[in-house]
Amino acid sequence: LNVHASILPRHRGASPIQAAILAGDEEVGVSIMKLDEGMDTGPVGLVGRLAAREEETAGELHDRLAALGAELIVEALDALEQDCLDFQPQDSEEATYAPKLTKEDGRINLHQGAELVWRQVRAMTPRPGCFGDLETDRGDARVILGRCRTAAGMGQAGEILEVSDEGLLVACSSGALQIFELKPAGKKMMTVKAFLNGRGIAPGSRFKGVSGDR
Repeated sequence: LNVHASILPRHRGASPIQAAILAGDEEVGVSIMKLDEGMDTGPVGLVGRLAAREEETAGELHDRLAALGAELIVEALDALEQDCLDFQPQDSEEATYAPKLTKEDGRINLHQGAELVWRQVRAMTPRPGCFGDLETDRGDARVILGRCRTAAGMGQAGEILEVSDEGLLVACSSGALQIFELKPAGKKMMTVKAFLNGRGIAPGSRFKGVSGDR
């Protein structure tokens, strides 16, 4: 038996939790399935479901689904021992796939709407991390994005619209992302105010080389 962190046949593959956040799924879950020769294609014996949480990161969702999976596998083993676990085949026509993530999947893509960018940040947290190269008066700084949210704003994708101790407002293809925390290379996650100590960032600066740049 296998514990798979999705409601199969949705999000077969290596990164179902990240895929659920990227897709904006309103319901997430765990499937207890019988292994076969395919990639998460075996029949399903039990499914547990949870409501998705709007601001949840992949790490936080992982922990919730891990607890649910632990409960379900005990229930499945008990039912199997009593010969009352009913396995149902998956409908492969309904299948979606979640391939293994690479570091490059974390490169921030600001050439999409703010809601999709926000999903990308949450899906890539904590691994591989959603990153970009931010222009500062001390040169470009590779940063991983932490806590953020969607906001109103308009400009070229990647442009810094506003700078304050509270955060950076960054333009997306539509709308904007308000960034509250950043993690520079080799350092811990910090507030934007702490990041700005000793660095200068002005409106009009931008994230460089973001995914989707031509």
